[in-house]
Amino acid sequence: MTRKNKGNKTPPPAKGEASAKTVLFDRVSSSEASRYRVAVIFAVFVLLFGLISVTSFQQKSPTVDESLHLFSGYSHLKWGDFKANPEHPPLAKGLAAFPLLLLEIKDPRPLAPEWDLIPKKGPVELRTVIVAAQMIFGDNDPETLFFYGKLMMIALAIFLGLFVYKWS
Repeated sequence: MTRKNKGNKTPPPAKGEASAKTVLFDRVSSSEASRYRVAVIFAVFVLLFGLISVTSFQQKSPTVDESLHLFSGYSHLKWGDFKANPEHPPLAKGLAAFPLLLLEIKDPRPLAPEWDLIPKKGPVELRTVIVAAQMIFGDNDPETLFFYGKLMMIALAIFLGLFVYKWS
């Protein structure tokens, strides 16, 4: 008895049944569509978060210690000097001050005798605040400096949101 081999042909599915290829293709298609939908929704949320955050911080004044932290981060990055506000970790301050390195900022140290008194009296006294206020509010445009500093914090928040999205 000889059998003719016509390949691996499977019989057509019965009426009302779907083939394995069709089921698999539908699952892949719905999975890709679902991923696409989630990515679009996430992108919309990120854009809304960024827009709301930027418009919000442009309408609000800086906090009490924000100028001190921004000045401290700038002195860490620009001059390698850690005597201004050493009681807080430098990562967030340096990240906020990073775009300030690209700007033309007037150095307040030559005109501020308080700068030389910081290590003698300690950073807790108001001498650091005086130098920070002179640099941010006196010699430079505070709106520009705070805008770029806060923009880096928004970028960090978006990056961490992306990390949590990919992790989950």
